[in-house]
Amino acid sequence: MKPIKVKSNYPIDIIGAGAIGHLWAGFLMNQNHKINLLTSKQRKPQLITIKSPLLSKQVKIQYVDMDNWRPSTVIIICVKAFQLETVCQQLVKKGLKDATIILMMNGMGLVECVQRNLPECKVLHAYLTHGAYLSEDTLYHTGTGITQLGNLHSDFQFEEFEPLIETLNQALPKVSWNADHQSAMHLKLIINSIINPLTAMHKLKNGQLLNKSGELVKIAELLLNELEPLIPSLVPSLSKEAIKNEIENVAMGTAENRSSMLQDVLKNKPTEIDQINGYLVCLAKKQSVDLAQHIKLINQIKTLQN
Repeated sequence: MKPIKVKSNYPIDIIGAGAIGHLWAGFLMNQNHKINLLTSKQRKPQLITIKSPLLSKQVKIQYVDMDNWRPSTVIIICVKAFQLETVCQQLVKKGLKDATIILMMNGMGLVECVQRNLPECKVLHAYLTHGAYLSEDTLYHTGTGITQLGNLHSDFQFEEFEPLIETLNQALPKVSWNADHQSAMHLKLIINSIINPLTAMHKLKNGQLLNKSGELVKIAELLLNELEPLIPSLVPSLSKEAIKNEIENVAMGTAENRSSMLQDVLKNKPTEIDQINGYLVCLAKKQSVDLAQHIKLINQIKTLQN
């Protein structure tokens, strides 16, 4: 397989006009790449002000509706996990075959969805720790982080994607390849299963979970304790204590962020609870592990959605 060559002005399509979609669109445009930001309906170009520790700039975003779109060879998908099946079906109708797809979304079972619908495409999954939110015509980059790329079920090698990774890294560092990507995504899944629903339930920024004397910390510990029997199969290189430290580090590093689940709840939108906590519950059932607290949390979030 030949490496993907990405040059200046190279067209990159981004599906999903939320905060992360706009974040990557703005930073890639700053490097003079031609970016199409895909939307479900026609939308006029818009000037977006980026407020970031890395970049302060106004960019003109070009939106393209799916009906009038001709896919390029690199597609970044930033939709919600429950929307991915619909997006894949749209890509099938477009006759998409030989393309590299990068999934930048929470949850698991996503790579399998794309591979089932688009078996000829190369699928990468991103471990992303950037924080951002969109307010009218301003994008706030509230937490700088990293982006690690890899695939959960293939023998892809870094050399195949080195030019693409370098291009993304120049736009919004730091982007790197992770040879043990499955463990990284499982760790992110565990972190999200605790931070996201708790912040969404109690309308808190991530950092507010760190109040050591608070009831929320006890609930977070209960959630993590329930997952302990799954840790050897999900993240074999880490102990429960090490994972607890990772959760605290993420909450501290994104202290001013509103989790994506909280943002969805505040906007009365569906959440990704089924693809995060629900995915863990399904795994636990296969191992005869009871996740009562996680099931309770899932029901609470779904009550909020309704």
